[in-house]
Amino acid sequence: VIWKLIFPFLLFQVAGSLIQQAFLYGSMFLGEKNKAFQAFMFRPSIENPELLTISSNGGAVVQLLTLLALCGVLWKFGDGKEKILQGKCSEVTISNKEWASWIGLAVVVSAGLNMLFAGLGFLNADTAYQETADALYSVSIPLGLVLYGIAAPLAEELLFRGIIFQEAKKVWKPLYAAMISAGLFGMYHGNGVQMVYGFCMGMILGFAYHQTHKF
Repeated sequence: VIWKLIFPFLLFQVAGSLIQQAFLYGSMFLGEKNKAFQAFMFRPSIENPELLTISSNGGAVVQLLTLLALCGVLWKFGDGKEKILQGKCSEVTISNKEWASWIGLAVVVSAGLNMLFAGLGFLNADTAYQETADALYSVSIPLGLVLYGIAAPLAEELLFRGIIFQEAKKVWKPLYAAMISAGLFGMYHGNGVQMVYGFCMGMILGFAYHQTHKF
């Protein structure tokens, strides 16, 4: 059982690193052929202006392509298709009022956590989060919306709710299964702020998925 929980997580991490490197080297190759593409994807290094390093937008493009590729990997090799189709077999229907309630809950909790962390000074105290935030906000808005609003949630929900949560629920009660998937979801983000935030939102997402069988 533990392996069935860990395997998709490891697959996500290892395959993600390999795919990301492949896209990065591919971008370097294309950049040598097309100067406009190179100017968008790379910038001169601060330490040595003669060398090029990946730009914020270039990194976002590589990350976007990597996440979309990972969706295919999880779907094919991580039993994502099986888990998702199991969930879709349910005849649970959700009214517009229930949809609005779930969305409202997500907005209230996410906004509440933002205000709580800001009020406690948690955001500024976590240097690892600040580095992550600087990288997030340096990406152009259209690209950021696609990356952080579509691609990242799609890949993460497929992994943490669609696969890990459903697998854990076969052995443990839904509450414990949600805690496991939410805990891994928080650790995946790698800094204190997003660990707490990811765990809290992961619990809500797990509960929502358990109740509705829909992402």
